[in-house]
Formats: sequence, C-alpha cells, structure tokens
Amino acid sequence: VGFAGCNTYHGQYTADLNDDGTYAIAVGQLTTSRLACPQDIMEQEQVFLASLQQANTATLQENRIVLDTTMGRLNFYLIETP
Repeated sequence: VGFAGCNTYHGQYTADLNDDGTYAIAVGQLTTSRLACPQDIMEQEQVFLASLQQANTATLQENRIVLDTTMGRLNFYLIETP
C-alpha cells in the first residue's frame, strides 16, 4: 500500500530470505485509485509503478528498504511522526 504521486496503490508481494541477507521478492498486480492529475505527474507515476512491479530484490538497512528493479533502484524510508 502506498502513494504514487497522484494515486494510492495496493497489491500483494512475496519475499523469501536469501543466504546473503537480502530478500528475493515478487510484486503482484498493483491496483490504483485511478485519479487524474497533470500529465507530467501521471507519467512519473506510471514509471514508478512499472519499476515497483519489476522489483526482484529487497535489502533492509536501518530505516530504509531498497528495492532493486530492472529499471533501477527504489529507496523507501520509514519516517516516524511524533
């Protein structure tokens, strides 16, 4: 579950621990809220969602999850609110 820049998205994934401490992952079909935003935001969102669906490896590093995809690397940070 997350926010892609215009729309919220949700989907399922699997994660299996590798011997090196990373995770082999597979992201299933993502569903979005289907709102319309300016064209540049929609294009950025589509690239992000396509990259997220192609993620194949995850690494946990303190407050960050790094996903390696065929399109590059995605970094997600845990931000705690007071």
